[in-house]
Amino acid sequence: MKKLLISFLVLIISLSFCSCNKSDKVTAVTSGLVFEAETEYKENCFNYFVYIHSDGTTETELLNNGESTGLKTMISKNSVTLSASGLEKQTSLTSLPDGIILDFFAACFQDAKERDVKTVNDTFYTEGKTKKYDYKIILGATGLPIKIEESNFGISVDIKNATLKADD
Repeated sequence: MKKLLISFLVLIISLSFCSCNKSDKVTAVTSGLVFEAETEYKENCFNYFVYIHSDGTTETELLNNGESTGLKTMISKNSVTLSASGLEKQTSLTSLPDGIILDFFAACFQDAKERDVKTVNDTFYTEGKTKKYDYKIILGATGLPIKIEESNFGISVDIKNATLKADD
C-alpha cells in the first residue's frame, strides 16, 4: 500500500512540474491592437497613437501633449497615405527616402507575426529583421507589447495603454 501511495505522489508531482512549463507560453499580439507610443529617434521624442488592424493595416496619429496634431498616416501593404489639415497624399512605401521611418510600426509588427517568443530572466520578447529594421519587441505576460528597441536607426519606443481592439 505504501509503494502505491508513494508511486501516486511521485506521478502527481512530476505531472505538476510538466504542466508548469507549458503555462509560460506567451504569444505576441501583433494585430487588432491599439496603443500610445512614446518614441525616441535621433534625440527627439515623438508621441503617437497607433492602431494595427487585424489585416496588418497600420494607422498612426502624431500627438502633442496627448492631443492630436492632425498628422496621420495609414500603411496598407505597400502604400502609405499621409493626411493633415484636410489634405491627403498616397504614395508607395518604396518611393520614400531611406531615413523616413513612417513604416516602422507596420514593418516590425508584420514581421513579428512570423517570430517565436523567447524568454530570458522572466522577460518575454520577439525579435527579427526586416529589410530596413533590426528590432526587438518586449512583451508583457499577456503577449501585449510594452517596448520596442531598434538598432539600425536607434529607435526606442515605450508602449503605453496597449489593448486589443476589434476592427470596426
